[in-house]
Amino acid sequence: GVPCQKKASNTKGQGARQPTVQCDPSIKFKRTRSPTGTTPLKNKRLLTSRNNPWTVEEVEVLLELAAETTCHSKSFWQKCADTVNPLFCTSRSGSSCRLEFLRQQKQGRAIYVRPGSANIECQTEPAIPVIPLKENTTVCDPEQCEDDGTEGTTGAKILHCLHHCTAGHSEEVKTTTVTKMLHVLLNKGTYSDLANAAKSDEALLESFWNIVHLSQIKAHAKHITEKQRSILAQKDFTSMCDFQWKLILQEMEGHAKILAQVILAFMVPPKHEDDLKYMERLVPPVAFIYSICMKQRCKDLSLVQRLIAMVLTDGQVHQEVFDRLQPLGVCLSHKVTSVVVADVEKHLKDTLVDALKKGKKFRLVTDNVNFMVSPSHLRLTMNKQHMENCFGGAAIIQNISFQHLSDVTPQQVLISVPWQHFLPQQQDWNDLKADYVVLIMRVLVKHMKAFKPFKGCLEAITGDYNDSLKHKHEVIPLPVLRKNEMKNTDVIDILDYYEEFISSVYQEAGLEFDDSTRVHIGGDQLTRERFSSAKRLRAQGDSPMNRFSHLSPVTFELFHLQMCLLAVMYQRLYSEKSTESGTLGAERTRLGRQRADGNKVKDNFRDCSELALSLTDAYIVEVACHFFGMETCHDVPTKHLPEQPPESLSQEEQRKWMADACGKLIDTFVWNSTMVHLAQEDGMTSPKPVSKEVRVVMPDGSERTIQLAVDTPQRSTTSQSQQRDGSTVYACNVLELGLLYKELQDAIQVPNRPRMLRILKYIMMVLKGHSRNSKYALEILRFLFHQQATLSEQAAHESFYGMFVNTKGKVDSNIPADMAMEHVVQVMKDHIKVMGQQKTKGVVLKKTGALAGIAQVCEQFNSQTGVIVRASGHSHPSALPDEQLLIDTLRRVKPFQHNPSRVISSMPRLTNSPVCKLKKEDLKTWITAKQLSFMSELGN
Repeated sequence: GVPCQKKASNTKGQGARQPTVQCDPSIKFKRTRSPTGTTPLKNKRLLTSRNNPWTVEEVEVLLELAAETTCHSKSFWQKCADTVNPLFCTSRSGSSCRLEFLRQQKQGRAIYVRPGSANIECQTEPAIPVIPLKENTTVCDPEQCEDDGTEGTTGAKILHCLHHCTAGHSEEVKTTTVTKMLHVLLNKGTYSDLANAAKSDEALLESFWNIVHLSQIKAHAKHITEKQRSILAQKDFTSMCDFQWKLILQEMEGHAKILAQVILAFMVPPKHEDDLKYMERLVPPVAFIYSICMKQRCKDLSLVQRLIAMVLTDGQVHQEVFDRLQPLGVCLSHKVTSVVVADVEKHLKDTLVDALKKGKKFRLVTDNVNFMVSPSHLRLTMNKQHMENCFGGAAIIQNISFQHLSDVTPQQVLISVPWQHFLPQQQDWNDLKADYVVLIMRVLVKHMKAFKPFKGCLEAITGDYNDSLKHKHEVIPLPVLRKNEMKNTDVIDILDYYEEFISSVYQEAGLEFDDSTRVHIGGDQLTRERFSSAKRLRAQGDSPMNRFSHLSPVTFELFHLQMCLLAVMYQRLYSEKSTESGTLGAERTRLGRQRADGNKVKDNFRDCSELALSLTDAYIVEVACHFFGMETCHDVPTKHLPEQPPESLSQEEQRKWMADACGKLIDTFVWNSTMVHLAQEDGMTSPKPVSKEVRVVMPDGSERTIQLAVDTPQRSTTSQSQQRDGSTVYACNVLELGLLYKELQDAIQVPNRPRMLRILKYIMMVLKGHSRNSKYALEILRFLFHQQATLSEQAAHESFYGMFVNTKGKVDSNIPADMAMEHVVQVMKDHIKVMGQQKTKGVVLKKTGALAGIAQVCEQFNSQTGVIVRASGHSHPSALPDEQLLIDTLRRVKPFQHNPSRVISSMPRLTNSPVCKLKKEDLKTWITAKQLSFMSELGN
């Protein structure tokens, strides 16, 4: 044990390092490394015994120091060692001081009696012994915790104090308290009486709280944490979809009842203690506080945090929001959330599988997903900003079953169907007129005071399946594919993916996936053509999947048809140079509708549609004023009145009168030119030769009568005395195209197959008359072939009603499927934008594939939490003031009052009707040729 100076051998020469460390052979542990590694131990430290016992004086000083505060941290014990060592020439460490303090606490304590009392053995009356409290039961002072100089933040010190100390106020139990409690016990009082007797002694109550309640809470928390007994440990997708706050409250009731009571004591004011509605609002907050507590105790109990992470993901918040809320225990970090999103993506097919098991069907609607990508730092060798072409889709679960209809294919041989069957027949015109009467009456009731009493005469235009169509559809976004539909190879890959997807869904549902399985797929006109082209390329495949046979029928969609019809209306009636009142160009400028650019209708569809509808309504009011002999829209009709006053008629008589009057209005101002042209085409498609007797004098002087063939020219639809009025022609075009557009829009909101088919026939004529090479005219004809011939009756109904999506669960809340897909595409782009620089193929596929599951989880969270579903941030302003300005302008112009001198200089060649250029012979040739080509179509 004698310290010695150990000298290292100089094996590396004179300049080698000379250790100066004094070593004690009895020291078996490694000393703490010094900053330089060369500082020797002090002789005083070496000579000190390592097992020196604590003296009584040292213990007294230590206990005095420990009694000053209850924040016994590591730095505190080191301070105690620094205080004791100079006083007694020792080398105590902080750990040694802490251990000695604990040993002293565990030793037995003496029982003290009341001061001044005699020994209990000498007393004639029993004296109640007073048991002193533990020395560390002093009041915790947060200021002392802040200023004690120990390591850690102030908040951590306060929590440490709160966790390790109790707020005792006296070292001795008050005799009065014990006396009261004994009195209650001797008189057989209740537990409430006993508690009231003890409540005056705060130290006693807090001691009971620490010993009984806190230990019980800790034991329950440990029990719940072990073996994942908590509901919060169920973190799979199904648990998130079935989440309920009340299940967490039930767990609190069984295992953390005291904690729940403490939380409610702070939350519930006295006036709401019996208010169940107020308690209902407290269910999510109380359960959320409990979930935060359990998540901090065990990281695996994170069901609520996963839910909130999905809600934030659905809200497309920045990843910094996740990282800011995660330390608070509110949600998961962004990195862990990405793992949860990938797990949700695996359940993409669950909803479709459940729908198939219930006997429902689904269809696919597709669209391209294009977005701009640019490098953060431009370099000569790096790609510049470019368009990233992707492809997205969605599955729409159908709510209507047509199993009662015939499934015989085809309904009739296409070539045997008369070509006139695909054009409007007389019954179609009559039904269209009845629909137009309802549309006109809606406008008159809205704008004209004299017709407001006829509001009860309006009948809703309904169909056969309205009760089934009022249910909200479920739209499930599919993963975004990094494929470009402008390449045939990518289109084939897209259809391959959808074939495999459909096959896997049917297999998981346990249904047979054979040659008879058909899933309706569609998109805009260009997408439809590319899908059909890909199917023609694979027509000789060795299996139905390679031939894409299960993806049938392939159809266009109606939202793009709406845009096409609106574009035709603007191409005929819009010019930026128009200055005449009542024209689209002039009124666009006067009303300040600058975004209603008629040259870019598809880019500004909403604004162009609103302007066209407002102008159409204004012309309807104007033609009604002219037809009924009214100076203003607030006057009383003077023409075309019934025999009796309108107010004295019954509702049925009023309806009949309005139908007759509006029918005459339609025949005179809406369809006059169209019907005259069609009648002329029916009766005079080619001039009939007539003979005329001519008396001729022969060379020999004799006279003979010769029959000469003379072509009779077609009679004009108007008298020769009448001349063209540019304003009247323009007004009639606005009424014909505007009412047709309103009819299509109304038929989409309330789908009805017979109504839509006659509308499509009329639209096909308008598009064909506007342009002989109209692509959508051909799409409509192909669709009519499917609906009336090539498809079975059941498949025709399924494909037609699959073109609509109900968004609100009402009868008139349907939109086209491709419009719903546009909304999905916008959501996809927003989520892709939030990804930042992580737009890799795998990340985009997983994130967009999980959108359906995330939406399902968020919907459950909203319903359980009572989240308010707010309307759009800004309400739609009323168009009535603008429409009233248009009506007043048209009243001054009087476009339906014939004036031959009026000319619209920007549109001098505007025809009376869009169909005036159509020849039925050309229509016949076109339709019959397409019947032959589509009879054996490979791309359907």
